[in-house]
Amino acid sequence: MFRSGLRSGAVLLVVMGWFATLTAAAGDGNAEPGDRERLLAAAREVIAASRFCALVTIGADGAPNVRMMDPFAPDEDMVVWMGTNALSRKVEDLRRNPHVAVYCADPDAPGYVTLRGVARLVDDPDETRKRWKDEWSALYRDDRSNYLSIEITPETVEVVNLAAGVGSEKDSWEVPAVVFGQGETSPAK
Repeated sequence: MFRSGLRSGAVLLVVMGWFATLTAAAGDGNAEPGDRERLLAAAREVIAASRFCALVTIGADGAPNVRMMDPFAPDEDMVVWMGTNALSRKVEDLRRNPHVAVYCADPDAPGYVTLRGVARLVDDPDETRKRWKDEWSALYRDDRSNYLSIEITPETVEVVNLAAGVGSEKDSWEVPAVVFGQGETSPAK
């Protein structure tokens, strides 16, 4: 098991090095501060290319918990909706601490989005009907009685989308970010 972990770690370091090199090389395509719409359009492209995302919550022990999710496309305010079972561990995590991160990676090109925000559990029947995908029926064994929606309101969205010319700053590696509630962009390290 230790050897397997080393091998996985080495592969991860190689991939991260490759990605970091490409990201740093894209520094000249970095968006200017105030270019909110361009950054959000670049973020939407990455999210659309990534069917699944990683949802990070904080567990009872203070450690992050990561799980794969099948989100809906973000709305015009970059609010992201997901579905889950009320009995899941993530629901317990969200009730204790609603602060989350959502990570999407473009499977075909160097690009990623990290959305940090606040999650809200929604069990309103009208909302949960709108936030359902038929392919989830097998997961719920045709019993949606424990189905909840999760609404994630963004606080920040960091984006690298080399195809759209958005990358980290060349010298500092700061990643462009949209900070919600301020309407401006800012770099993120």
